[in-house]
Amino acid sequence: MSFRRSITLGSPRSLTRAFLGLALSLAACAPPGAEDAPPRTLDALFVERGSFVLEEQEGDSIAEPGAFVESATGDLHLADALLPRIRTYRSDGSWVAATGRFGDGPFEFRRVRGIWEEEPGRLWAVGSGAGRIRIFDGLLQPVDERPIAVAPLRLVGGDGGPFILGIPYDAVNPAIPGAGTSPMVHRVSATGDVTGSFWPTPAEVLTEPYWISVARTLATGVGEELAIATSLLYPIEILRSDGERVDSLHVPPPSFRPLAPVERGAFIAGAGAPGAQEWVQAATVMSALVAVGGDRLVVVHARLDGGPGQALVHRDYALDVWDFPNRRKIGEDLPLPEGTQVLGGGRFLYLVDDGPPWTVRRLEIRE
Repeated sequence: MSFRRSITLGSPRSLTRAFLGLALSLAACAPPGAEDAPPRTLDALFVERGSFVLEEQEGDSIAEPGAFVESATGDLHLADALLPRIRTYRSDGSWVAATGRFGDGPFEFRRVRGIWEEEPGRLWAVGSGAGRIRIFDGLLQPVDERPIAVAPLRLVGGDGGPFILGIPYDAVNPAIPGAGTSPMVHRVSATGDVTGSFWPTPAEVLTEPYWISVARTLATGVGEELAIATSLLYPIEILRSDGERVDSLHVPPPSFRPLAPVERGAFIAGAGAPGAQEWVQAATVMSALVAVGGDRLVVVHARLDGGPGQALVHRDYALDVWDFPNRRKIGEDLPLPEGTQVLGGGRFLYLVDDGPPWTVRRLEIRE
């Protein structure tokens, strides 16, 4: 089966969506007036404030950078994307401390899913496996653990947070009616209690064949508000901390290409099914939403590699930048240096080159 044949042309519903996606892409490509065109180079919006190499310890090297937090003190907290480890560095990349081992016991992880700094010297972490928030001090010494009723995928800060992105444990079983429409965002109190849940996965992601195997839920706090989206589709919704929708960002960059609809059963043979790899490689996604400088939202776009049944690799290639309070795009399709991924945000935007060694670049928004 060729890739072209895998696209659903016999379903009116899917065909309509395909035309809508094409119309959206064409609209995004329409050239604005020269006076309105946002910058399209990275150095037009950012100035580099130095780079450094993350120091590694013998017997404890970084497998792959994962969740990242810039501390209010200037230190950097980094979870490993593959190993059950969290490491802290000074602002020059020198190693300070590390914690984490594999398991389901106290202060153990199968994989670290998210980290958040409650205050300087107090770091929260969540991971796959046991449903607990782990709390560490500034040197990553264990402080406390608190049970949570959510299988966590990520931990998000912001003035209105923290928020856990994940699925309630009572909805993890797909046989439970309505499990797919369970809320994905959970506001958490200082004691770890869930005080509000909202934002179910968009229906289209659940109903289009194979989309759920590719989709991610992305979110970041920007001041008192939360920016959230599925990686596959615009808009980016803007919510209050209680989940009330207040606005949305609808304009994708010209390079954005949604996943094509495919027939149910097209990839039943698994990762090796004809057209599976071409299907994901023909699309682009949002790979991260990052708050920078207090009032800028950076939207990271990536190309995909892999196929159904394979671990998808996101390769960041460009950024959009929004003046968040004014809902105005001020940078579009800013190309990233080859071999660079977005690590995270804070006062600066942090990029990391493919490693090892893991070289981090610190970029500041131009005033």
